[in-house]
Amino acid sequence: MQFGEHLAKVVAASVPCCVGIDPHVDQMQIVVAGPYTEVNLVMWGWGVIGAIHKAGIRVVKPQSALFEQFGPAGMKALVQIISYARSKGMVVILDAKRGDIGSTARGYVKAAYEAMGANSVTLNPYLGPESLEPFQKYILDRKGLQMNGAGGPGAWVLVRTSNPGAAAWQCGDQNQSPVSRSVANWINRANSDVYTHEQQLSFERDNGELDELPLGNFGAVIGATLDAKEMAGWREYMPNTWFLLPGYGAQGASAADCLHGFRRDKTGGLIVAARSVLFSKEEHPVDWRDGVYERAKAFADDVRGVL
Repeated sequence: MQFGEHLAKVVAASVPCCVGIDPHVDQMQIVVAGPYTEVNLVMWGWGVIGAIHKAGIRVVKPQSALFEQFGPAGMKALVQIISYARSKGMVVILDAKRGDIGSTARGYVKAAYEAMGANSVTLNPYLGPESLEPFQKYILDRKGLQMNGAGGPGAWVLVRTSNPGAAAWQCGDQNQSPVSRSVANWINRANSDVYTHEQQLSFERDNGELDELPLGNFGAVIGATLDAKEMAGWREYMPNTWFLLPGYGAQGASAADCLHGFRRDKTGGLIVAARSVLFSKEEHPVDWRDGVYERAKAFADDVRGVL
């Protein structure tokens, strides 16, 4: 089973939510006073995953940099946290934003999927198609294989991100084609290459007016903080692409803001929250894990309420 298909099944059986596993030191102190050893980090990550899973969410996105800051202890903890999430049937997006060419990119490929064990990884395409092609080859070579009991590998490419300064480079100007549009074109081609022409015609015939192929193995990172018109435009431009929609909660986006990132059949979007689920200004009166569960459940219920 291919990554896009596997993710669709997981989300259909749960909720289109993803929680970032982001160990922000300044906010973790209420639950992990330190020192930040491998054991402490693993116990925190496992506790978060358990609470998220109990709330019905099946996709997590550990932030590599925030584990790397702890050195070897953090990296070892990250591997164990990914493994634990996978053991519970969850889809793992390694948020590493890798982007290089040649042998370096091939090293990142093996690191993300084999050494770290993630289902998918975020990619920065600034160095051009050469930086994405090693991931494309790996995914195509393994599109029908099972990875640790799940679907094949996938990837998420930065297209139009939620940070305020992104527009300066991603959107271009009136005399220049936007970089983001070039990246979107690449994703469209990569997702179309997965299916033969006969498969495409068969799907369009069998699905009538929906006229959309299954969601592909390359997703696009589209900021949830974009205005409705721009987000809807990206969805129209990339109808067969999964959208990873970060920005819910702490960055100000609501579940309703994300609706234009979904397809007409209410599929294809994955809304991301992190700090608003992981942390509270006050410790939970019983157990911090109960607080994570309650906030994760509120997140999931909010998303279900608008779909």
